[in-house]
Amino acid sequence: MRRFEFVIKILIGLLLLALSVNVFVLPFGFISGGTTGLGLIGRHFWHWNFNMVVTGVNIVMFIVGFIFIGKKFAATTLLATFIYPLLLEVTSYFTDQIHLTNDPLIACVMGGILAGAGIGLVIQSGASTGGMDIPPIVLNKFFHWPVAVVMNLFDLTELLFQATFSPI
Repeated sequence: MRRFEFVIKILIGLLLLALSVNVFVLPFGFISGGTTGLGLIGRHFWHWNFNMVVTGVNIVMFIVGFIFIGKKFAATTLLATFIYPLLLEVTSYFTDQIHLTNDPLIACVMGGILAGAGIGLVIQSGASTGGMDIPPIVLNKFFHWPVAVVMNLFDLTELLFQATFSPI
């Protein structure tokens, strides 16, 4: 039963994160960090498919995590690596059907709550959402750089790129 609860918690967390992206981030043109941010950058600059960028980044980072962090860590990110892009694709069909607000501030707060709750459930399970969580962990392992600082620097870089094409 414990394994079942572990998987369900991660799936619910990933679903909340995917809904946050498809119901609030994309329709309102918000900027984001992580693999979502890379997907937005790839979509804008090179017209790449958003979900394909997220999937590609997740797979590459999964391989990096497996090689440099180990198979135990890779096992905890395996589910998110493949299920998150799938849930992004499935929930993308709700973008037009679910319209909860016209107010960008409310959408930002609601999207943040959904994403935070989703990521929180995944992390509380002892797993990782994979993707851009992995490079800071690898850099910490080899250079002892603080994970939070490196993650914030990566996210800040992505946000600055997106600021060049996103409305204020």
